[in-house]
Amino acid sequence: MNLEQRNNILSKARILKNLKRYDLADAELRKLLVDDPEDAEVLKALAIKEIEQQQYYEAQKYVSQLVGLVINDAYVHYLQAILHLTLQKNTEAEKSIREALTLQPEEPIYYGILAEIFVFQKNWEQVLLVTASGLIFDADNLHCLLLRAWALSHNDRREEAEEVMKKLLSLGPDQSEVICYIGKILYTQKRFDEAYSYFQNALQLDPSNEEARAYALTIRKHQNWLFRNVTSHIIKLPYLFGILPKWGRWLIRLSVGAGCFYLLQGYGLWIQIICACIMAISVKMQLSLYFSPVILLLTKVSDQLTDDDLESKRLAQGGKEPNGIVIPEGFLCIVSFVVLSCWIWGGPALGIIVTSGILVVGVLSIFTLFRKKVFKTNPQKEAIRKQEKEAFEQRREEQKAEWKETKAEIKQEWQTAKDEFKLDMEKVREERKQRNQEREARWQQAEGTRKQNRPQKSILRTIGNVFAWLVIIKVSMYILILLGMGLVSLFS
Repeated sequence: MNLEQRNNILSKARILKNLKRYDLADAELRKLLVDDPEDAEVLKALAIKEIEQQQYYEAQKYVSQLVGLVINDAYVHYLQAILHLTLQKNTEAEKSIREALTLQPEEPIYYGILAEIFVFQKNWEQVLLVTASGLIFDADNLHCLLLRAWALSHNDRREEAEEVMKKLLSLGPDQSEVICYIGKILYTQKRFDEAYSYFQNALQLDPSNEEARAYALTIRKHQNWLFRNVTSHIIKLPYLFGILPKWGRWLIRLSVGAGCFYLLQGYGLWIQIICACIMAISVKMQLSLYFSPVILLLTKVSDQLTDDDLESKRLAQGGKEPNGIVIPEGFLCIVSFVVLSCWIWGGPALGIIVTSGILVVGVLSIFTLFRKKVFKTNPQKEAIRKQEKEAFEQRREEQKAEWKETKAEIKQEWQTAKDEFKLDMEKVREERKQRNQEREARWQQAEGTRKQNRPQKSILRTIGNVFAWLVIIKVSMYILILLGMGLVSLFS
């Protein structure tokens, strides 16, 4: 393989990797690796591919091989530092990134990795020093700026942190990771409302940003005063567990620990009703033991439906309330606790009365809220909703166009790879056919030689058999003579 072919295959593999066609990229790179197992560029590309696929231990093998081949390559030490940092080996990561900085001190990315190590160690002064060094070479490096803002915020230098965050917003206004990181800084400063808006913006830019979604859900939960002030203390009443029987204490611990009294919204209300009914009929210890796993399962399903469906829809729509009725979680906690207490302490009569009353009030409330939501529409909100819908449709059309282009590129790359694979398979078939012909010729030649030597071998085998039988007969005669002599001497 000449140099031009090698460069073409390497470029093709990089394109496939950027298109996240990792299997095809791996196949192309391994072709080059078979030709030259110590090709540093190919090993780098394989290591980067494994890191992107989060196969860190596989990437470690390639990086270790690279360190032995090109010890003076700063980028290799940078890859090694990333792997050590991901595997929480901070000491080894610091050593590797310092070697990279020794070889290439003008690269700001390396300063960002070193600063990230100091962030894990909460050494804010060192973070500020390292990021300042990196910003000397590139004043607009986002990684160094983000870590610097984080360190300034934790070092009680909020005014300087605000200036850095403003600069970040001017440099990356459409980057979801930058917006999410600024939201995290505001979250650590307990500026929850501002942080929540940043997390919403990050989700609008990239709906798959799970970190922003998790922070937004956390803030959303803690904005509910019932969650903060009631649900966190409802099970801490000191006299409660002294009054309940043993099975009741166990059932409440299990139910609360599993999340029966957590956030339930929309159609999750029906799961809450089912859980309350199961608790109500479990007035005997045996039934409570049987139904507790069911309670756990229903609670988990309810929590999953709530977090992943309704709240995700709300955040994906830029903070607007989703279609349906959102029930405050603290209210449901108190209702469930009251119903359970009435059934345990007041008996079936009081339990049925309270449960029926709560169900009637709940149905009437839901019907009233539904009527308000359906028949009382706000024209201004409708206009805003229409504009947002048009903007969403426009973005979707743009995404469809981008996807068509990407699909065409992938199809073309796939066809090229398929054609090359066919050519390779034809070559392999020709080589295999040639080897089979050579093997057949050698076999025929050996068979002819074997036929020529067969008569001579058969004569020698016959002579050997005759000689063996003669020896056997002679030995047998000697044995018989000796036996006869022994018998004669015995009877004489």
